[in-house]
Amino acid sequence: MKTNSYHYSPIKLAVAAAILVIAVFADVVFLGASFRPSDVGSSHTVNSSRAVEFGAQRPGRQLYHGYNDVGTSVWGLEPGQIFLRRSIKHKESPYWNPYSSGGEVGVESMTDSKYSLFSLLVSLIGTHSIFFNVAYLLLLITSVFFLIKICVEFLNLSFIPATIGAAVFVMNGFHTSNLTNILVQPYLCYPPLLYSLLSLQRGWSFLRFFGAVVAHVILIATVFPPTIIFVLGACYLIAFTLCERESIKQKVLSLASAAYAGLTAILLLSPLLVPLVISWSYVDTFTQYATRANGKANFIALVSTFSPKHFWESYNSFELYRDKFKSVGWLEASWIHHMGIIPYTLAAVAVSQLKQKSLKHKGLLIALVSLVLLSVGRAMNFAPFSLIDYVPVIRSIQPGYFGGLLAISMSLLTALGAQVFLEFSNKRSVIGTSLGFGVLLLVLLITAGLKINFEMDGMTKWYLVVFALSCVSLPTLALLSINLTRSRPHVGKRVIAISVLALVTSELWFYLNTYRPQRPTFSPIDARLVPYGEILRGSQKRTLSIGRETLPPEWGVAYGIRQADGFRESVLPWYKSYFIKTFGRPVQDLSFEVADPFNPRIPLASYLGVHHFIVSKQAPESLRLLQSLGLTVVNENSKSLIFQNSQAFDRARLYAKLTRGEVPVDATAQTMESVLFSNDPDFIKQVEGSSLLTSNWNGDLAVAKNAEIVNETNTMVVVKTESDIPALLSLAEAWHPNWTATIDGQPTVVGRVNDAFRGVVVPAGEHTVIFSYRVPGYGLIQILFGLGIVMLFAPVGVRLIGVRKWA
Repeated sequence: MKTNSYHYSPIKLAVAAAILVIAVFADVVFLGASFRPSDVGSSHTVNSSRAVEFGAQRPGRQLYHGYNDVGTSVWGLEPGQIFLRRSIKHKESPYWNPYSSGGEVGVESMTDSKYSLFSLLVSLIGTHSIFFNVAYLLLLITSVFFLIKICVEFLNLSFIPATIGAAVFVMNGFHTSNLTNILVQPYLCYPPLLYSLLSLQRGWSFLRFFGAVVAHVILIATVFPPTIIFVLGACYLIAFTLCERESIKQKVLSLASAAYAGLTAILLLSPLLVPLVISWSYVDTFTQYATRANGKANFIALVSTFSPKHFWESYNSFELYRDKFKSVGWLEASWIHHMGIIPYTLAAVAVSQLKQKSLKHKGLLIALVSLVLLSVGRAMNFAPFSLIDYVPVIRSIQPGYFGGLLAISMSLLTALGAQVFLEFSNKRSVIGTSLGFGVLLLVLLITAGLKINFEMDGMTKWYLVVFALSCVSLPTLALLSINLTRSRPHVGKRVIAISVLALVTSELWFYLNTYRPQRPTFSPIDARLVPYGEILRGSQKRTLSIGRETLPPEWGVAYGIRQADGFRESVLPWYKSYFIKTFGRPVQDLSFEVADPFNPRIPLASYLGVHHFIVSKQAPESLRLLQSLGLTVVNENSKSLIFQNSQAFDRARLYAKLTRGEVPVDATAQTMESVLFSNDPDFIKQVEGSSLLTSNWNGDLAVAKNAEIVNETNTMVVVKTESDIPALLSLAEAWHPNWTATIDGQPTVVGRVNDAFRGVVVPAGEHTVIFSYRVPGYGLIQILFGLGIVMLFAPVGVRLIGVRKWA
């Protein structure tokens, strides 16, 4: 492989990156299609009757087909962006979200990527579909730009091989099946991060160091640990193999400077990471992931990485051929990330050069092949990769998450192989490897087809034709071009280069998920999206959705609707237990039927402040139960009915007595009306001194009392109280140790009452109670963030005072 260094102006590379991305997603740029997951069509949106069909499509495909994990984006990413935009607009703290699950922690999980660069851009410029698509395209163009720069500056590749690698980066199945979601956002960060690491290794400067810190911040802010760790590991491994220092010690020291930048970035992100880690500890997120069952893959998963995406799957699994996979084992894991036959052939060409002793990038090739083996090996789950099943926490990482390693490796291997192919440094190796690899893949596909017994409809035949042509196109081009390159070398190489680029982009473009919805004219918070939105919007009362085709649990934040349920696993455990006691289901499982009768649980739901039940017409048992309770129907549409619960309490109430223990499941309306329950020892100790504790309630506890919420933000609730005697103020919002309260400016204890909620003791008379939420770990955040600032500027100080030269 030649070591010539190619130099191209940044403007040319930026233009090339923009042209590539715009050409691939021409339907989004020119035809009004959309990336935004909620535009794809889900229960809370108006299903689009128009769609852009930009390529060959299998009969029966729907708008949502082909998106590997669209649910995560719809119910996590978009509501998180809208919540953040609303918080910024109203200058409110984003650390607590009162719109779902009784008040989830604002940095509630690993899946909403609320503070990623992409989410920040959308939140700042607008959540309309146009801004969503523009933000994503800009980030993608930026990543492609840095990837091409890596290829030409550090891999010494010419322009077209670099562009071929960029095309694979954009159009591989891992990216196109996970557009905009949590899996792909760290992947998009890999080119800027790798470029910053390689630049820093060439020579230290504060600008390069600062760039490395920023690149780490952008990646880690996506807050999805599995793919962040994979991307970080891949980038550091690649940077190590490309380090230009001679000795291992120098390489390690050079990489240590990059790790220093990474640690600095983590410290600077402490305002995000510390509350998140504390939240995980409360909800025991890691135990949930460590005990989660992992799907088993099989050899079909391997074949699917080579074959056309549409041929194998519809939505998140082999939906089109579910029954026919029984003979080879059901593929439960999300692993259908096609990379293309021609890119794999070029990758094989690059690997074939390993036998050359003088190969400059031998270490890089070994590293990339290792990442491919790890990724595919985990998908196939063969030894030694099956040993991962015995490692706690790590075993729960789905095989689909490993797909990012394959996508990263393939973008670089394809570029390297294209360079070798165009230079014809070893014709026999190129032609032999290409033919052998193509035949092998074709045999694998035929074998899989025989086992599954595919229905050979017209579209399937086309996919097989394209697959077969892809297997033989590159070797055929190599054979036909030998004479041309000998007679007219300059023209021949240019024709071959353009031909290879055309073949790669044509094949991958054919596999793209190009059946996207028409971009709507309204924003995701438009009232037209929810026919009953005006009934529920802006109310201090709560809503509960039961069954499919209702309001998804995270989307209350978009419409200003306070929901009692939630989608995420990070629901606080005390609220989760109360919810199960009340509704007989976990917080996130009401999208199905509620099997247990509401009666006698209606009093518990009423205490929670549930004034409206949105019930899907596809949940007949729940509909019958609510109708049998005599609840009034206040709205009906084609998909659901809304029942009004006239017994529901206000969220802020005054009580005359508190008793030890939990709320009984068979609590009556009279019980919930007059007495609170608590197992909080600190709160009970305070109550004992105010004559409000009872062990034998006799029903005769009437007292003149009133409580009213007069002001409310994400992290503050102001309640006016009036009572003839000392009383207990109960706020039916989830308790959390970081919620504090003052009475007329004086601090007071916030206890956990009625199993899961906030309570304070208020004296007789008129008072103002202010509940406030403080960021978890605030003191630790100050220390860590300050240390991050020191670490950011420490290298400059060291160089200025001349203590020692920066390594």
